[in-house]
Amino acid sequence: MRMIKMGAIDILKIMKTHPEKRTIEEILYLSYYLTEKVAFFKNEDFLDKEFMISVAEKVKFEIYEQSEVIMYKGDVGDKMYISIQGKFGVYLDVTTECLLNDPVAVIPEYTAIGERALKKDEDVRTATVMCLDPGQTLCLTLDKQSYQTLVYVSFYVLIILIFYLFLEIDFGC
Repeated sequence: MRMIKMGAIDILKIMKTHPEKRTIEEILYLSYYLTEKVAFFKNEDFLDKEFMISVAEKVKFEIYEQSEVIMYKGDVGDKMYISIQGKFGVYLDVTTECLLNDPVAVIPEYTAIGERALKKDEDVRTATVMCLDPGQTLCLTLDKQSYQTLVYVSFYVLIILIFYLFLEIDFGC
């Protein structure tokens, strides 16, 4: 993290690199960065280093403009968003009049939103979210299919490990 803070590693450049073109070193830096900066990844007990490396391999960089709506209340969620630069406003309605008012909440940088959509099928958005800051809001996104594949593979690997450990136990029979 110190190397990133000192500017020796350009983490924004790594984020902007297409996921399939990131080097293993870039993926490792991004994994560590996300684990340190994003509360969602800090708080998930089941997330291990290998899982976070897989997340860093899959997250995509996206840019949104001020006042751009990234999710509407009632829509089925298909991905989560992490603002790297810029804040999101949360609105409880989808009308233009509502979006002209102040948001009911402001989501700061490095906060994951829409993460429930990753964990549940057909999860419906409970609020409308719009980019607030002048200029651009820089985000990392993770789509539902990638997340569920990562969780499934992690679970499958764990089952295989347990099976092999069980085979190694001498029951003395």
